[in-house]
Amino acid sequence: MNDIYKLYHNDFGIAFKWKNSPIKNTKKIQIVFGNTGLNLTNRQLTRLLKYITKILDNLELCEECKSDNSIKAILLETPSGMVSFAMSYIEINQMVDLLKGTIFQIEMDILLKKNKLN
Repeated sequence: MNDIYKLYHNDFGIAFKWKNSPIKNTKKIQIVFGNTGLNLTNRQLTRLLKYITKILDNLELCEECKSDNSIKAILLETPSGMVSFAMSYIEINQMVDLLKGTIFQIEMDILLKKNKLN
C-alpha cells in the first residue's frame, strides 16, 4: 500500500493513484472492483459516472432484481464500447458511490493544492 495514494474506497472497490513510479502513468486513476481494474483519466471517470447515472435514470427492474445481489440483471455498457459489465442493481449503485467519492476527493485535492493547504 506504500506505492499508492488511496482516493476513496467502499465495500465494492477502491480508487487510487500510483505514487511516482517510472512504469505507471501517475495521472490516471485506478478503479478496482471485483476482479476488474480500470485505468481512467479524470475526464473518463466523470464520463463513466454520467453514463451510469443515465442508465440508472432509465432503468426499470422488479423489486427482487433490486434487492438480490446475486441477480446480475444489468448489462452495463461502457462509453469505450469494448467493455461491458454484468452487474446487480446493488453493485451498480456501489459503483456510483465509488465514482462519486473518487471525483469528490480529486476535486478536494485540487482545491487544497490551489489554495496551498496541503
